Amino acid sequence: MANQPTSDNYSGKFPDSVPFFDFAGFIEMSRNTLTETVKQNSKLSTTLQALGKEWTEFVGARLHEESQLLQTLRECRELPSMQRAYLQFWEKALSQYGEETQRLMRITQGAVQEAAHSAQERIEATNGGNAHGSGASPAKKVSPSPRQRA
Repeated sequence: MANQPTSDNYSGKFPDSVPFFDFAGFIEMSRNTLTETVKQNSKLSTTLQALGKEWTEFVGARLHEESQLLQTLRECRELPSMQRAYLQFWEKALSQYGEETQRLMRITQGAVQEAAHSAQERIEATNGGNAHGSGASPAKKVSPSPRQRA
């Protein structure tokens, strides 16, 4: 009985395959991560360009309005006409700032929704590939909040 092999005894032989670090798998994972990062950075860059363009155009329009105000004030001969010019300037400014805020928010919201959708697809693709026997739970769907739906 003492000579019977047990699973706890070392047989003195090397296994058929020596477990080494999976460099190919690591490189593939790194490549996929870098590819996705490049895609997201490209989308972020496009969004920042759109925001910058929109803001630059807005500031240009506001500067034009300010120069128009100065021209109007130069032509004013009485206090009531100056007050009207300022009132019209500030009413228009507040309206334009509100509209610009909405435009910038739409650009930003669109970019965030696109990024969330892209991430959701990536999660589903990853879970779908690993779901066989891994016990992975399905990814939660991203749904707009009540504020976004309004």
